[in-house]
Amino acid sequence: MTLEEFITRFNLFQPEGIVTPFHKQPKLRQASVLIPLIDHGTSLSILLTKRAAHLKHHPGQISFPGGRAEPYDNSVVDTALRETEEEIQISREHVNVIGVLPQYATISGYMITPVIGVIESGYESVNDENEVVDAFEVPFEFFLYRQNQHQLMVHRLGQQYPIHFMPYNDKFIWGATAAMLNQLIHQIEYQ
Repeated sequence: MTLEEFITRFNLFQPEGIVTPFHKQPKLRQASVLIPLIDHGTSLSILLTKRAAHLKHHPGQISFPGGRAEPYDNSVVDTALRETEEEIQISREHVNVIGVLPQYATISGYMITPVIGVIESGYESVNDENEVVDAFEVPFEFFLYRQNQHQLMVHRLGQQYPIHFMPYNDKFIWGATAAMLNQLIHQIEYQ
C-alpha cells in the first residue's frame, strides 16, 4: 500500500468515540502516542519501539513512541510529537501528521489519543536508552493479513474485553499497541 492509497482510505471513514470499556474509570490521565508510518515510496512500514526493561510501567513491551500529556503541551498532537522527540530523537519537523484515531482507554487509567504521522524513509532515530532499547520497522502489509491478528477475551473488573496481539518475528505486539493497530486496520478497510 502506498502512502497516497493509505491517506485516501484513512480519510474515507472517520469513526468517533472511545475504544474499550474502560473509559468510565474516574480520573483518566491524558496521553498520546505517535503511530509513525514510514514512507518508502511504493510501500509503508510502521515504526515501533521496545520499552526499557527497568521501566516501572510496561517494561520490555512493544509500543509506539508516546506518553502522558504535560501541562505545557498545546494539544494531543504536541504530546505525541514531544514524546517521539524525547524517546527516539525524531524531530517534529520530520513528521507529517495526517490525523488521529478514536481515543483508547486503558485498564491502567490512561486515555490515549493515537496520532498518525508520516516520516520519510532515510530518517535517523536515536534511542533514549532510559526509555527505549530498540526501534524497528514492521511492513504495514503484515498488519493487513487477518492471520496475523489475534484476540483473546478476558474477564476483568466485571466485564469481558478483548486483548489483541500480533506476533511478528521475535517480537510480541500486544495490548493497547495491538488494539490501536487493529483499530487503524479496521478504519482503512472500511468500505
